[in-house]
Amino acid sequence: MTPHTSLLNENDRTVAFVIAYTPLRIGAEILAQLAPERQSEIVRKIALFQPEDMPIWSEGRTCRVGEEYCPCSLPDYSPWHPIDGIDLASKLLERLDRAMWQMILEGISQGGQELAGCIRQRMWLFDDIIQLHDLDVTATLRNVENSQWAIALQGASEELSEKIYKNISKRAAKMLQEEIEYKSPCEQAHIESVRREIVYVMRRLEDAGELCKPKSDISRPAGSDETGEKILLAIAEKIGTKHFEWYFENDATCRSDDYIVAFSVRSSLAADRIRREFSHDIDEVLLAVLGTKKLYHFQEVGYY
Repeated sequence: MTPHTSLLNENDRTVAFVIAYTPLRIGAEILAQLAPERQSEIVRKIALFQPEDMPIWSEGRTCRVGEEYCPCSLPDYSPWHPIDGIDLASKLLERLDRAMWQMILEGISQGGQELAGCIRQRMWLFDDIIQLHDLDVTATLRNVENSQWAIALQGASEELSEKIYKNISKRAAKMLQEEIEYKSPCEQAHIESVRREIVYVMRRLEDAGELCKPKSDISRPAGSDETGEKILLAIAEKIGTKHFEWYFENDATCRSDDYIVAFSVRSSLAADRIRREFSHDIDEVLLAVLGTKKLYHFQEVGYY
């Protein structure tokens, strides 16, 4: 029996809550042990996590959950600690193998295409190295051992490999190429594991403000859907045309699915300004247009 087997018998809401408040490595282990039909639903619950969705635990039950399911001590544990659900969901999926996270996103997209897109946009993947600025590639190289690159680049595309070689010295590039050429081929599972370790480094550097995630056309919405158009018009009416044009900019779009409203704006600066100035107005507009409270998220589709 694995350390988390007993948790698998809990309901989806409880499992999502426990994963949300455990270290990422442990949360990903729990998620990977779940039946495929449960994984998408639990990741969806994590992405949409709101304080009012939290299971009601007595103080003793909370402690027992922590002791039973969380091998690591959590000194700062608080059931009301705020969570960025979409960011957490993306970090969890980064720690799974490609086939598993693709299947989970496919499951979420059935009724939640915009939610799946928001999670995917926030994820770091090994192939994102191709889109990185050379300075960001250099920052990544400084934090990853050469021996890891010799494994991670096995079977990588020529474009990705060249991105690495051009950002190190000719001598270092030649040595790395020779090591890859003469090294015994690794199993694909091992290669993927090392690539995920490099992804963790890129994510850590981004969180520290030392690296900028590239914006990809893969997550650029085609335009607002019918409901999105109504929402944008209502927001413009609510805050005034001048404010709308200044904060949302002319190319903002809005799309929605069963779970989330996704706004597309040009930059993180625009998103931050809107959250700071108009979050209450947006909540009122969504309630008026949709007839219900719904989580919303800003996708930044500009370029760094």
